[in-house]
Amino acid sequence: AMKHMKQSPEADKFMEQLMNHPAPVPDELDWRKVPNRVSSVKSQGFCSSSWAFAAVGALEGQQVVRNFTSKLISLSAQDLIDCSRSNGNCYGGAVDRAFEDIAKMGGINSEDFYPYKGTHSVYDGCGFRISHSIMKDSGNLTFTNGEEALKKLVAAFGPVAVGVDTGMGLESWMFYEKGVYDNATCNNVIEHEALVVGYGTDPKLGDYWLIKNSWSQQWGEDGYIRLRRGKGMCGIGLLSTIPKFD
Repeated sequence: AMKHMKQSPEADKFMEQLMNHPAPVPDELDWRKVPNRVSSVKSQGFCSSSWAFAAVGALEGQQVVRNFTSKLISLSAQDLIDCSRSNGNCYGGAVDRAFEDIAKMGGINSEDFYPYKGTHSVYDGCGFRISHSIMKDSGNLTFTNGEEALKKLVAAFGPVAVGVDTGMGLESWMFYEKGVYDNATCNNVIEHEALVVGYGTDPKLGDYWLIKNSWSQQWGEDGYIRLRRGKGMCGIGLLSTIPKFD
């Protein structure tokens, strides 16, 4: 579980500019509908690597629009599991540290070049090759100031990595099938990371966040969950992270 983090002064400044920006934020948004912004849903298996998938998802959303590639290439979560030294391999990690480590290493490889195993042993070295790097970042900006800020961020920036609490027992995310997840059993103990790719309002079910998970396409709504928006559901908005680019 992650402690509640404070925003850096740099994140404060970025957010202040964003919140003061006069451009209206659309009422609904789905980055999947924009080419080259969201890759296919992956499966983390038995490895606690949601942090790695959320990190690559946020990077993938910036890949083509920042001219690293001309068409979207899925990035390697295994690269982060094996090489992100400030994270805990298959025992968990955090997106902000992943972005910092990518900056230090000078890049990240593709899923094709560095395929997912979903395991990591002490004998597994880091197989990252800078000659095959797809893109790089220069660090992270992490925001802790709630859902209105997150909405602006998703609209202005693209897909955003978020920390959530997936709940316990039979009412947890594990058993989600469809609809808007709105459940009192999940609280603010952030233990999972996922990717917000949009938001909207269902005519019957109300406001939601559209979230890409890493539990395979068989789970939820083709690998996605719609999470209640506007109630701090499952800790959404407490930890939102994007990569920084110089």
